[in-house]
Formats: sequence, structure tokens, C-alpha cells
Amino acid sequence: ITLRTPISGVAGTTVTITGTGFIVGATTVTFNGVVAALAATPAASTTSISVVVPAGANTTGAAITDAELRVITVNGGTSTTFTVGSSPRLTGFSAAATKPGIAVTLTGTGFTAASTVTFTTATNGTVAAAVTAATRTSTSLRVTVPATAVQGLVRVATTGFITSSLEFVVNRAPTITSFTPTTGGLAATIVITGNNFRGTTSVSIGGTSVPMFVVNSPTRITVTGLGVRSATGTISIAAFGRGTSAARFTVVQPPTIITFTPTTARRGLNRVTVTGINFVAGSTVSLVQGGVVRAQTATIVSATSITFTPSIATPAGLYNIRVTNAAGSATSVGNLRVNL
Repeated sequence: ITLRTPISGVAGTTVTITGTGFIVGATTVTFNGVVAALAATPAASTTSISVVVPAGANTTGAAITDAELRVITVNGGTSTTFTVGSSPRLTGFSAAATKPGIAVTLTGTGFTAASTVTFTTATNGTVAAAVTAATRTSTSLRVTVPATAVQGLVRVATTGFITSSLEFVVNRAPTITSFTPTTGGLAATIVITGNNFRGTTSVSIGGTSVPMFVVNSPTRITVTGLGVRSATGTISIAAFGRGTSAARFTVVQPPTIITFTPTTARRGLNRVTVTGINFVAGSTVSLVQGGVVRAQTATIVSATSITFTPSIATPAGLYNIRVTNAAGSATSVGNLRVNL
């Protein structure tokens, strides 16, 4: 190694190393033992190679003035020194959660007078938090939680360095922006999106608490199954306050077949009317014979009536009628005779 340019930098800095004995495509460069990726330009040669200082080259929170820069080929390796600056590293908060307008201290390493702090907003943007200059140190920054901050990442950034971030819980009421699906049975899995879901103590649908849910992140909750008394209604989340959806979730009960008429039908010609309950949108009809299930084209007349004509491809024989919706299936006790 005869030269390295520049002689110092932080993670993300491109460094060009010149010398002799480099092997194109077979030369490795490390900073403090951490392998560096090749830079896009300029191209490597037998006398020059450009690399990017890796993020793990310095995790101390202070500059390392004698970091080892090592170039390695199959013929051996050689080393020189390089000064690796430290990016800010956010490690914690003085409070696990707090309200907007309340001060909180960020702890970590590598903070400087140029370090800035931002909180997450409801639109997944960022809002700056003013740092109290009088209490600023290399290991702590005191800020006031902005009025528009929501639960999410707090970021500490210093120009020229990699940004450090940690999730922070802002004590404010949850908001629900959407959920999917919008209909389902008691075993439905529902994904709810919004903001401020950390700290959730209960989720209810139609006024009935669901037995199981997981807070995946500040913006996502997964409900795995509804309560046995759940009914169609809005979704409500209780955390630091309560948030309720604008839309309603439709709870679907399994269908029930009461009767059907006629009991004999010619395929492709005679329409069969099935009477029962819970024939909701999306319900399907099939004809079952032993282990063979034959899907039919059905028309949902109402929640208590559904019609179909046995398809021309249905072989003659005796069949049970099966109606299926999002919550389950019902199969007729009696048989439908299909004639050619």
C-alpha cells in the first residue's frame, strides 16, 4: 500500500487505495476486521482499488485514529492505518413512553453539536425535535416530544454519518386507518393498520373483545379469531385512549341448509332453489358425491335463498348439496337426483 485517499472517514465513505500486487476480482479490503464492499467506481486494477467503509468498522461511539486498513490477496496481506469516525448510536430513552410536549432524554454515544433528532409522524414522515443545548453531551440529548409525533422510530442524525434509530412509544390514542379482510367468520385473521398501537390492552369487534391479537408494530395489529359472541360492527382498540374504525367488520356465521327444491333436476336445464340462512356474498354451491366435489355456478338471491342449475358437466346420479361461505360449510341431509 502506497497511498489511501482520504486518510479518514466514516461508514459509507469511499476510499481509494493504491499500491502494487492487487488482483482484480480477488482482493479483499477490511477496516478493523470488517470486510468492505467494492465501490461502483473507479474500476479496480492491479495498482488501485476503491472500497466503501463498512458500517461495522467503528461501533465505539468515538473516532478510532489507528484503525487497521488491510488489503488481502491469495499471496498474502498488508496493512496500514485509517481514522474511522463514529456515527451516532442511539441506545435508549429516559422514559419508556411519554406524551407529546414532555421532555425525554436520549442516551447513546457519538452525539455532537451537529446531531439532530426527529420523531415519526402519522404519515410516516418525520418531525424535528429541538435539542436542549445546555444539556447536550456526547452520550445524551434532551428533547421535547413534538406535538405531531406518533409511535415509531426516533432518529439521531449527524451530517456525513449513518443515522441511528430506535422505536419510541408516544402516549396518544390509537387511530385505525384500514383493516383486511372486511368480512369473515369467527376463525378469521384480521390485519389492522393505523398508528399508536403499542400499549394496546384490548381489541373489540362489534363491542365484543377478541380473545387473541398480536401487536406487530406501532402501525399493525393482527387479530387471530373472534369472540363467540362477536357481531358485525366497528373495530375498537384500547391503548393510551381508544380508537375506533370508521368502517364495520361483517361477522359471517356458517351457512345452514333447511331445504331445497326440486329434489330432481336435469343438468343444464332445471334450476334448484336452496333455502337456509347465512347465504352471504361470496357463498358458493357444490354438489358432493362420495369424495368428489363438483363446483356449480350459483346466484345468491338473499341471505336465505341461493339458486343454481346443475352444470352440463355433472354426471347423472345422487348428490348432496353443499353451501360454503367464509365461516364454513353446510351439506344437505337429503340428496338431489341429477338426470341427463
